[in-house]
Amino acid sequence: MENGKITFYEALMQGLSSAGPVLNLVALFPIVLGIMGHWSFLALMLSTLVGAFTVFTGYSFSRVMSTNGGYYSYVGRTFGKGAGIFTAILYLTYSFMAFPSIVLFLNFFVDTFVPAHLSGNLFFNVGFSSVISLYLILIVFRGLRITMRYILVSGIIEIGFIIGLSVFMALSGTPHNVLKYSFSSNSLFSALPFGILAFAGIGSSIFLSENTKDWKRNTHRSVLYAYLLLSALMLAPVFIISVFFSSAGIAAFTVNPLSLFYGLPSSLGLFGELLFSVIAINSALNLSAAYLNAFRNSFTKVLEDGIIIAVKGTRTTLRMVAVTIMVITITLSAIANLTQDLYYYFIVVTGIVSILFLTVHTISNFALIRYLKSAGSYLSMPIPMVSILSFVFIIFESIILSNSVAHTSAVISIMLIFIAFCIVLFVRVRTGKYYSDINFNVEM
Repeated sequence: MENGKITFYEALMQGLSSAGPVLNLVALFPIVLGIMGHWSFLALMLSTLVGAFTVFTGYSFSRVMSTNGGYYSYVGRTFGKGAGIFTAILYLTYSFMAFPSIVLFLNFFVDTFVPAHLSGNLFFNVGFSSVISLYLILIVFRGLRITMRYILVSGIIEIGFIIGLSVFMALSGTPHNVLKYSFSSNSLFSALPFGILAFAGIGSSIFLSENTKDWKRNTHRSVLYAYLLLSALMLAPVFIISVFFSSAGIAAFTVNPLSLFYGLPSSLGLFGELLFSVIAINSALNLSAAYLNAFRNSFTKVLEDGIIIAVKGTRTTLRMVAVTIMVITITLSAIANLTQDLYYYFIVVTGIVSILFLTVHTISNFALIRYLKSAGSYLSMPIPMVSILSFVFIIFESIILSNSVAHTSAVISIMLIFIAFCIVLFVRVRTGKYYSDINFNVEM
């Protein structure tokens, strides 16, 4: 940081870390591989393309507006208070759920290699969730400078590990003809939301734009370069797994990513498993720190804009938010452990986050179309138009054609969207002064 401001490289790493590159390999991509098999590379290519659409929204708006509110501020400035509040509610909803989904996966991941008497143990897993939550919240809520240092160092470690892992997998496998394997379009649409989610946090540097040095130059560039770097880091290993691994190897990776090292000599294999496990946990912690970092800034902006009334000041309210996040995380962990199905709950919560994320970006793209039209940038308008069509299509197809787990996520997401709409309607009709006092303050 320079003079209390975030540099371009810190903003870049904020965006990259918010996507959790290594965590994607062990959490999201096994789901995609389990659905698509050898065609997973196609699913990720399409996810990368849709990811570019999501990035374009933040990239375009962050060139002309500086606001830690991000998408809700863009929508509020373009469409007015009702749309801005609705977007803010949806963003806050999936932000509150994103951290618990990461911890649920960590519970599941750690559960696979702890001693048998601790595996599936309610007290161990709830205690683990509590320690992780408290550790990250203490880091993030201590201030921006400490958080950015943590994110920068952890992000560099992730980049180096993925490059090394990709080389190792390519040297260990044998190329296969992917075309001989069956392809299902229904499976593709079931896999896409999870592939897209790999790019969900890539634009999170927009939530730090007010704290970024020379934001007009650095914020949108950090979004673009974080996307390009993440695309390379994700496409390379998934291509290698899809093309160089046998069907049995893909199936083993789907069940346990640590199976990559099963064929090595015992001591070397154990070292590989431990290293992968430590880096994966570090990636989850780094992702959580980056996500909470962006969330803390955006929630502070929500308070400043008057969408939520601060209780005894901003600092006290943020502490209450931190406690709420911990309670939600620990509660979900306890429920998942009591039902002995951590992975199921992880997929359901992750699916909800994905659908709400796409919904927020759909609304934001409508706002971007209006802004581009008012600015006379007609040549750029087809991009958000295509984004909207692709988002709506993916959401619809995932609801109609996907499995029961995705249906559960979709039903809960629809309920949350309806509740958000009802809240906005109530606020507009019944709370005149509160509604009129809300402002979406941005620097142009």
